[in-house]
Amino acid sequence: SLEIAIIRALMAFMNVEDCLEDMEIAKLAQRAENEVVGASCGIMDQIACSFGSHGSILPIACMECSVANPVYLPDDAILVGFPTKVQHHLSGGESPYQRARTATAMAAKIAEVESLSEVATVT
Repeated sequence: SLEIAIIRALMAFMNVEDCLEDMEIAKLAQRAENEVVGASCGIMDQIACSFGSHGSILPIACMECSVANPVYLPDDAILVGFPTKVQHHLSGGESPYQRARTATAMAAKIAEVESLSEVATVT
C-alpha cells in the first residue's frame, strides 16, 4: 500500500493523475516491491490497494491480473477474521514461498512461457 500511495501522490503532485491505469499502478508497485525492496511478492496486495473500495469485496484473478466489479456489502454485514499467526518471509533468506516462486519461474522459463498457467495440462 505504501508504493501505491507514493505513486498516486507523485502523480497528483505532477498533475498527471490520468497517465496510468489502476492495473499499471499495481504492476509498478509490485515491481518496486520485487526489485527495490527485494521482496519477491505476488500482485494481490497491490491490486487490492489500487482497486479496492471501502465496504466491498474485490474479486481478483492474480494470474490474469484481472479484477471484477467490487461486491458491496450491506451496511450491517459483519466480517470476522482469525489471527493465524502464520509468518510470511518474502525477503531476506530462503523461505518455502521464495523456493516455490523460484521453481515456478524457472519452469516457465524452460517451457518458454510467461506463466505456468499458459501450459496445457497433459493427461
